[in-house]
Amino acid sequence: MTGQSQTKDGVVRMTSQDALSIAQQLIRFPSVTPHDGGALGHIASMLQQAGFQTQALRFSQSGTPDIDNLYARIGTGAPYLLFAGHTDVVPVGDASQWRFDPFSAQIADDMLW
Repeated sequence: MTGQSQTKDGVVRMTSQDALSIAQQLIRFPSVTPHDGGALGHIASMLQQAGFQTQALRFSQSGTPDIDNLYARIGTGAPYLLFAGHTDVVPVGDASQWRFDPFSAQIADDMLW
């Protein structure tokens, strides 16, 4: 994480450029359901660098593909915060209909595509 710094109380501070860089990195993973395309490992690595303990989890249900997930924890006491999200996306479809490759994370017209 470029530009990030950790304060003496353990809080990681990031710049808006860091947030953009992380978003681009994550968009570039071809994480089409049910595969994470490496996104979860990348997130785990970033969180570990920030002091989190991480654990990979696999959820299985009969008749559906297995889905990998990530559990991360920092600290041992209150306050608690739980964030639930996902890294997978629906299939691209006809890639020729996209202005940019959907996993390119290009910046154009002051937008992240």
